[in-house]
Amino acid sequence: MCIYRVPHNIHKLKEDAYTPEIVSIGPFHHGDEKLLKMEDHKRLYCKQFIERSETNKLESFVNCVQELEPKIRGCYSDDIKLSKEEHVMVILVDCCFILEFLLRYHFMLTRGDDAILLPTRLRVYIRYDLLLLENQVPFFVLDKL
Repeated sequence: MCIYRVPHNIHKLKEDAYTPEIVSIGPFHHGDEKLLKMEDHKRLYCKQFIERSETNKLESFVNCVQELEPKIRGCYSDDIKLSKEEHVMVILVDCCFILEFLLRYHFMLTRGDDAILLPTRLRVYIRYDLLLLENQVPFFVLDKL
């Protein structure tokens, strides 16, 4: 499995078809200024996903992603400019966010602090962003977590 960047000449024809609007997933769009608003929500969802788990220990999730990091890095077509530690945290937070988002969306679980599931329009944009080619994480990481 490989996650590719869309070639520049194709990307510039219709940027919104390849660029996330609300949430960055994976290393390609990480740090994009227009997507930073969601970072706190992603961390909150990550924390709540880990709390929901049987182990309830951040350390076990970090260790899991650390073991997979070289394989994950090899799944991206471009060189990842993040350090190993940064890359592990980006992948961990993003994967836990996706899993918690899908759980909440499927079961319509809401908490008082849930600003994501309340506005329908925001959910639609997030779902769309999760489908974008450059905005992906390898499935095996989601499966392992």
